[in-house]
Parts: sequence; C-alpha cells; structure tokens
Amino acid sequence: MDDLNLTFMQIQPGSTISGIVAGFVDNGEDFTLNFSGGSTIVDTSPLDANQLGLNIGDPVNVLVAEFDGLEIDTIFMTRPDNSIILGSQTSPVPPPPQAALDPITGGIANPPSPAFNPVIPPQGNPIFSNTPTLEPPPELNPVIPPQGNPIFGTVLGIVDNDEFLLQDGNGTQILVDADLPDNQFLNVVPGEQVNVVGIFDNDNFDAFSITRPDGSVIFSNTPTLEPPPEFNPVIPPQGNPIFSNTPILPPPPELNPIIPPQGNPIFGTVAGIVDNDEFFWYDDDDDESFWDDNDRDDD
Repeated sequence: MDDLNLTFMQIQPGSTISGIVAGFVDNGEDFTLNFSGGSTIVDTSPLDANQLGLNIGDPVNVLVAEFDGLEIDTIFMTRPDNSIILGSQTSPVPPPPQAALDPITGGIANPPSPAFNPVIPPQGNPIFSNTPTLEPPPELNPVIPPQGNPIFGTVLGIVDNDEFLLQDGNGTQILVDADLPDNQFLNVVPGEQVNVVGIFDNDNFDAFSITRPDGSVIFSNTPTLEPPPEFNPVIPPQGNPIFSNTPILPPPPELNPIIPPQGNPIFGTVAGIVDNDEFFWYDDDDDESFWDDNDRDDD
C-alpha cells in the first residue's frame, strides 16, 4: 500500500485536515485542498466555496463530515487563528453511539431491566386483608423539545416565505429555513438582528426557534407540553385515625341457646309394660305411677 492510499485511509469522519486552498471547481461550489498527504476536493455546506471569502493560498482547517475516497464533505472550517469560516460558533457534535443489536433477535442486546416498584400492603394478619389492589400509575412519555446550536447574526435578505440569509459575527452567510406552510411568512426584515437555534441539514440551517435580542419570539416549533395527568392512588389503611377505608364489621349475632326442659328425678322399679312408650313402676314408697315417654316412638 503506497503512502497516498494510507493517508486517505486516515481521513475519517470527525478528524480535522489542515491544508492550503489550491483552487475552485464546479463553478465555485467546491475547492481543492492541498495537504501533507496529497490533494482532495472539499464540498462545503450549506454555502458554496466561493461564498466563504476564500482565496487561493489561504491556509484552512477542515472538519471531515464524510469522505468517499475522492471528496471531503464539511460543514465546519476555521483559519489557523481559529476564526470560523464555515459553521456556527460551536463545533458540530458527533451523533451518539448506536446501541448494540442482538444478532439473533435484531433487538437491543442486554436491554436494561424495567424498574420494579411493588405495592407493599399493610402488615398484619395474613389470614384476611381488605387492602385494595392498586393499578400502576399511567406512564409519562413527555415530548422532548429538539436541541440545537444557537447562532446570532444579521438578516441579509429574504429568500422565501420561510427562508432568509443570515450573516453571523464572523461574516459567514447561512441560509436559515423555518419550514413554514406556503401561506405563512416569517416576520423578519433585512438588517435586523436575530437569534436562531437549530441544526445544519445539507445546505440549510433548520431553525427550531427565532427570537429578537429583546426576547420576543418570531418563530418557534418547540411543542407545548401538556401537564402530566393527575394521579390519585387508593391509599391502603395505614392506621391513621384521620382516614380509614377499613370496613366496620357488624357485631356477631347474639347466641340464644335452646335450653332443655327442666324436671324432677324419680327412682323406682318397673312393674309392667303398657305400650311402646308407657309403663307402670313403683317408687321407694311403693307408690304406683304411670310413665309416658313420647320421645321413644321411633325406638
């Protein structure tokens, strides 16, 4: 592998290449960069190279956004004194790393376990409980407003109903797009200063909000968040005398036992059988008596 191919393999997204402007190509849309490893074409966005105030022989630092082996795509350039040629005051932030995917299921490998918040019933007798079963609270999925980079500058001219050309403090010209319907117009005029928050998207700077220095809002697509729903859980009994949902148990029914009839005991001798439940008998004084036992009919 020759030194030139090795150098080009070292040009990776996120790296910075320093070199000299060697010329302009594609009608001034791109420029040729000579650097220590050779020469390559640089495609600038959102502005063309001939709009950046570059001259042949100017030293520049180019942040690599993409490189296909022939051409570097960039949205951020500076001079050796760190003055910005292209891009906002803040260097572009690389995207967050993607979560590793399971090669079998295609889902996220080793996803975090969901939080477990058990409902703890009041302590007491395990035989009976009137503790209500609580439903889980509704999940709150807030709408997260989009994040972006702030740019402060002066409106140079109106391009469309929702697009205008902005020049920042370094003289960089940026095409701002608010993405409005065709029947709506931005209330900006050339010459006024505005704050724009958004992100670069190809040749445009997509605006999330546009405000004036006094804080008045010209445009905002940040969604208005609705308040979360109120959660009124059923509170299980805790022993608080102020409130209790423990049911009041009725008193047990009164016990009315059946009292067997009372009688007098007599001892004597059976003299003869009259019927299945009747007989004659003599007591200790030899008095004869007749006995009737109605409870023995079934014997």
